[in-house]
Amino acid sequence: MAKTTYKRRIIDGVEYYYEVIELPRKSNGKRNRKHVCAKTVAELKAKLEDIKNDIYHGVNVSDNNSFGTLFHEWFYDTHLKDKKISTINRYEGLYKLYVKNSNLKNKKINNIKVLDIQKFYNSLEIEETTPNTIKMIHKIVKPFLNYLYINGFTIKDLGATGMLKLPKVIKNNNAMSVLTLEEQQKFLQSFTGNSDSVLYLFALATGLRLGEILALTWDDMKDNMVTP
Repeated sequence: MAKTTYKRRIIDGVEYYYEVIELPRKSNGKRNRKHVCAKTVAELKAKLEDIKNDIYHGVNVSDNNSFGTLFHEWFYDTHLKDKKISTINRYEGLYKLYVKNSNLKNKKINNIKVLDIQKFYNSLEIEETTPNTIKMIHKIVKPFLNYLYINGFTIKDLGATGMLKLPKVIKNNNAMSVLTLEEQQKFLQSFTGNSDSVLYLFALATGLRLGEILALTWDDMKDNMVTP
């Protein structure tokens, strides 16, 4: 094995290489250090380089970031950038309804554990959120957890396969999955003041898909209007 100047430590029975780096001082003038860990020297070097680039570009890489703050920044500044409009609307609805004000909101990134994420999903089950909806929520949380790991905010990818247990989605070809009354109310509350609120309300009332709604013409509307 090639020699390296990086120190090593054992975490949960696994050996990691690590380095302590100096970040810009905190607002109170105190020193601000960050422990960066990785399983290989190459991975550690890549993480350190990413952090240095972030600091150079003025990105806040402090361990004091909360889950809610960092998720919001990542979600809007990175994750939604290459998504289609229909996907953006769907993901944004899930974020506002379930993630934005969840019990993860004020968790400090440097203290977050797999158990915290699992408790979040468990709480959704207790609130009778459908398994399919929880699966969709996981589609936006999982890449964020991977982002935290890749950028050195966590020493593990908390969303990696096998880490979390989601409720099993039972497929039933004979039954249509619909929002519960409580979920409909949450949905209505989520777009209060949104310029597209009429579109969302129309979709909820008719059950039409976004593509079907956008394909409607004034002639379609007039053909179905009831005159007094």
